Amino acid sequence: MNYLRLKYFTVIAKHLNFSKAAQELYISQPALSKHIMELEKHFGTALFVRTNRNLILTAAGKVLLSEAEKIFAREPEVFHLVKEASAKEAGKLSIAFVSTSLSFHIPLLVKHYNQDYPMVDVSLQRLPWGKVEHAVINNQADIGFIISFDDHYLPFLDSHVLTRTYSAIVAAHDHPLATQDKVHISQLKNEHFIQVSPSTQPIPYNYIILLCENAGFTPNIATTCPLVETVLMMVQAGLGISVLSRLAPVKGMDNLKFIDIEGVTPSSFSVVWKKDSNNPYLERFINRIKQYQWPEFV
Repeated sequence: MNYLRLKYFTVIAKHLNFSKAAQELYISQPALSKHIMELEKHFGTALFVRTNRNLILTAAGKVLLSEAEKIFAREPEVFHLVKEASAKEAGKLSIAFVSTSLSFHIPLLVKHYNQDYPMVDVSLQRLPWGKVEHAVINNQADIGFIISFDDHYLPFLDSHVLTRTYSAIVAAHDHPLATQDKVHISQLKNEHFIQVSPSTQPIPYNYIILLCENAGFTPNIATTCPLVETVLMMVQAGLGISVLSRLAPVKGMDNLKFIDIEGVTPSSFSVVWKKDSNNPYLERFINRIKQYQWPEFV
C-alpha cells in the first residue's frame, strides 16, 4: 500500500470533495483522482460513492479512514522513536594509552571501528604509565591500554591481556654491552642509568630499583626524564643505558639495541575498563580489540 496515496485519501475524506482536497495538497485534480483509483484497485473495492456534487464514503472507505487516522496519529511517536535511535548511535568513546611500539595499532582499530559506527566520536589521549588506570577509574577515559608487571587490577576494573612482553636493557649500538644478547642484572653495577622519572612513571622506576637491589647493588641513576622518548634519545646519544619494556617506542631510532636480562618475568600489554561502565560502544570496541592479532614478544 502506497503511504502517499493513503495520505491523499484522508484529505479527500476530510473534504469529501476532490477539488478542495487537490487545492490543499497542491496537486491537480486529475492526478489526485488517479491516485484514488489506484488505491481502490489495490483494495479491490470502491472507497467513495461519487455524486454530482460531493463524495460519500463507502463502508470500506470508513474502515480505511479509521485505520489510516490511527497510522497518521502515530507519526509524531514514530518520528521521536527514530530520532531517539539515531541519537543512541551518536555517542562518544574515549581511549587512553601509554606510549609503546604498539601504539600505532590503536588508530587502525579506531579507523575500522568508525567505519561501522561513523556517528561515534572517538578521542585519544596519551598518558604516563600509571595515569591511564586513574583516567578510567575517574571516568576521564572509557578504556585504557597499559603495560603491567602483574594482571591484578583494582576490583572495579576489568582487564584483558593482549600480548606479553618483558623488560630489557636498551643501549646504543656502540656500547660495550651491545655485543651481548643477554646479560645478568649484576653486570650493570657500574653503568649510568637514564630512566623515566618516578614522578611520571613510579611503577617501572621502582621495578628497576628492585631488580638491582636483588642483584646486590643500588643503580646509578644519572638522569631521569619525564618522557620515554627523551630517555631513548639520550641513550642513543651514548649518555647511558636504560631498562625499559621491549614495547618502548623506538621506531626510527636505528642506533639502539635491546639486550635481554636473565631471569626477568614477563609483563603484560593489556586493556582495562570500568566494570560498571554504561557506555554501549565500549563493549563493541573491546570485542574488536580481542579479535585483533597482537604480536607476541615472548
